[in-house]
Order: sequence, then structure tokens, then C-alpha cells
Amino acid sequence: MQMTAARGARLPAAVFFDMDGVILDSEGVWQEAVTVVFGRLGMTLDALMQAHTAGMGNQESIQHVLAQYPQVTADVRDLCRQMDEFVLHRIRQGVGAMPGATELIRALHAHGVPLALVSTSGPALMQAVIASHRLQGLFHLVLSSEEVGPGKPDPAVYREAVRRLQVPAARGVAIEDTLNGARSAYGAGLRVLGFTRDVAVAVAMQPLVCQVAADYTQLRAILLGDGRGSNLDLPV
Repeated sequence: MQMTAARGARLPAAVFFDMDGVILDSEGVWQEAVTVVFGRLGMTLDALMQAHTAGMGNQESIQHVLAQYPQVTADVRDLCRQMDEFVLHRIRQGVGAMPGATELIRALHAHGVPLALVSTSGPALMQAVIASHRLQGLFHLVLSSEEVGPGKPDPAVYREAVRRLQVPAARGVAIEDTLNGARSAYGAGLRVLGFTRDVAVAVAMQPLVCQVAADYTQLRAILLGDGRGSNLDLPV
């Protein structure tokens, strides 16, 4: 059965949330994980390298980094496991949500908009975030790129999420905070909302996004407007 948002309101057919940096305030945690895990190999990643790999799947980002250091021999899967374990431990200790994130998720759910959580983080990390922020039962779909194939910026994970929700991609909206994430969602045919305060990232996203929001107040205004419809030019 095809899922549709409550009618009478011009709302997205579905909203697809990225997790890290969109729902979870975890950018610093992932940077710490990168520093620790690559530090064990005697490697130091500069800001440019971290920016280039932001939003990529773990495997893709690690492979990209290792390609720049041919003298280093390391197992990609083992490095992925180390990073996931580090971040999962921190999530269980408590990593805050982005201000306004859980409130918007609940509001969209109350309006009958199907929601998906689509991330390059692994399934265990996604479920830990859902549990720690009491979001159980609010997402119709929780999908990690690890379950699908290539991670972001490849569009595979978003294409599969659209297929599983059975919504028209052009009427769905993805919220992404990185250029690689925006590329993934755009490649799947979704409308993309950029979520960033970084001017350089916002400029880089411009060809891919319909709007850019700096905070959840702006996201809520774009997606719900006055509660009777969104401020997006969505096809009927």
C-alpha cells in the first residue's frame, strides 16, 4: 500500500531524515572517532580531508583516506568497526539532539507524514539514537546504507528508502547537512533541504537543494508552514 501524508494539507509525501548532524549533534563525536582510530595508525587527518569525507559512508570515507596514504596497511572493515564502537559508546553515554529536531519529528508524525531515518551510520547506532531520544514508533522506515550497498554520496540508500515507502520521489523531502548527503538524496530524485550554518557548505549545496535552513525553526516553517501546508513547491 502506498503511503501518503494526510490530505487537506499540502505536505511532503514523506520526509527522509539524515541522522548525524541533522538529528544528532554528533559531528564532534565522529571527528573524535576519526582522530582516535586513525591516530592509532600514526595518521593525522587535516580539516580539508575531514570536510571532503563528511557525510560519506564509513567504508567509502576510510577507503578515500587510505588511498592518500599508500604506505599504511589497514583493514577497512576493522577500522569501520572501531569507529562504530567508539561512537556507539559515546551515544550510550549521551549525545544531544539538534535543538528542535525531536519536536519537528513528532509534529510531522502528528500530521500523518511518513518519516524515514536514512543514514550511513550502522543499524546499531541508529537504533541507539532512536532509543536514547525516545523516537520509537515515529519512523516508518529506518535504513542504513550498510544494509543496501554503497554509502553516500551514492544514491542507493535513498532510492531503496523511496522504494520501500512507496512514495513519489519528487514529492518526498530529504534533510541533509553535508554535500555528500545532498548528492545522495538528489540522485534519488528527492527534493533536498540543506541544513547547515556553514556558508561554504550552503553555497556548494545550492545546485542540489531547494532551500537551506540554518536551524529547526526554519526547517519547521519550510515543511509545515502555518500547519496547513509546506512552503515548498511540491508537485501534486
